[in-house]
Amino acid sequence: MTLKLDLKQGREYYSRLDTAIGALYVFYMQAKDLLALEKILDRPIKDCDPEQYVRNLATFICYPEKALLDGQKPDTPALLQDDVKRLTSSELDEIARIFLEHNDYLYRKNDAITYSRNEEENHMEYLHRLFVIEEEERSKLFSSLSGSCAKRLMEGQNSIAAKFSGSAFSAGLSDKIGNTLSLGNSLGRAMEIGRLATPVTPFASGALGSVMKSIEQIDRATKIRVPGIELPKPEKIEVETIDWAGMERKKEEKRREPFNDLAKRLDRLIELSEENIKFSVQANETQTEISAEIKSSGDITEKFSKRNFVINLIVAALTALSVSMAIMIFFDASRESGISQDLLGKIAKETDRLEQQLTEHDVLFERKLKMMEALKKTNDEHEKRIKQ
Repeated sequence: MTLKLDLKQGREYYSRLDTAIGALYVFYMQAKDLLALEKILDRPIKDCDPEQYVRNLATFICYPEKALLDGQKPDTPALLQDDVKRLTSSELDEIARIFLEHNDYLYRKNDAITYSRNEEENHMEYLHRLFVIEEEERSKLFSSLSGSCAKRLMEGQNSIAAKFSGSAFSAGLSDKIGNTLSLGNSLGRAMEIGRLATPVTPFASGALGSVMKSIEQIDRATKIRVPGIELPKPEKIEVETIDWAGMERKKEEKRREPFNDLAKRLDRLIELSEENIKFSVQANETQTEISAEIKSSGDITEKFSKRNFVINLIVAALTALSVSMAIMIFFDASRESGISQDLLGKIAKETDRLEQQLTEHDVLFERKLKMMEALKKTNDEHEKRIKQ
C-alpha cells in the first residue's frame, strides 16, 4: 500500500479576513515563528496584555494577498509593526477566533474540551489564556528533565555565556556569540517541547501507531483469498434516497484526516530541522570568527613580544650605562674630594695667618690709642702752665 502525504497542506491559509489594512489571509504558526515571537516578547506570555499578544501573533500568521506565494504562506513575515498597530480590537478578536477554530489542540484533549471559554472572555483573552496554560505546561515539563541531555546542554550554554560575558573578544563578536547561544537555547527548548510535550496537532503519536496498525491489518486482509460464495440475490426493496456521495466524501475525509495531521507534524519536524541547520551554520561562522580573532590576537602578541624583547635589551644597555656613569662619577667625586681637602687645608692656614695679623694689628692700634691719649694729656698740662 502506497501512502501519498501532502506535505504542503499545512501551508494553506485558514481563512480570508477584510481589515483596515486590506484583505489578510490567516495561516498556521510555524516553529520558527514561535521562536521569533518569543524573542520579540522577551518575557513570559502571562506578563503580556492579551490584545498586545495577539497583535504580535498576527505578524506571523497574517499575510496580505500580494505577499502570498501561489496562495501559500511565505517564509518571512510581510506585515510591519505599523501595519499591525492599525488593526482594530474587533479585527484582532476575529483573527484569534479563526486561529482557535483551526488549532483546537489548545483546548481539546482526547476529543473532549478541557479548557472552555468563559462567558466574559472574548476570543483574544481566551487564546491568550490557552497560550499561558501551554507555556506553564511546557515549563513544568522542561523543568522535570533533570539529568537529561537537553538540560546539560542548556547548563553548558549558560556556563559558556557567563564565561564570554566581559571577555576580551571584540564587541561585535561578543554580541554574535551571545545571539548564537540564545538561539541554541531557544531551539533546544523548542525541540524538547516538540518531542516530549503535547503534540502541536491533536493527532498524537499513539493514535498514529494505532491507525497504521489498522491499515496494515486491512492491507493483509485484502490479500487473503477466500473461496467464492454464491449468495441469494436480495429482493428489490424500495428505500429512501441516500446521499452516497456525501457519505463517501465524509468517509474519505475521515480516512485522510490522520495523514493530513501526519503531514502537519512532518512539516513542523522539517521546520525544526531547518532551524537546527541554520543554528549549526551560525555556530560554525561564530566559531570561525573566534578562531580568526584568537589567531590575530596571537600574531599581535608575538609581535609585541619581539618588541618587548628588543626594548628589554635597550633597557638593560641603558641600565649598564647608567651604572658605569655612576661609578665614574663616584671616582671623580673621590678625586675631587681629595683636591678639595688640600684647598681647604691651604685656606685654613691662610685664614689662621690673617687672623694672627689682625690680632697683631689690634694690639698696635690699642697702643697707638694709649699713646695718643697720653700725648693729649701732656698737651693739656702744658697749656695750663703757659696760662699761669
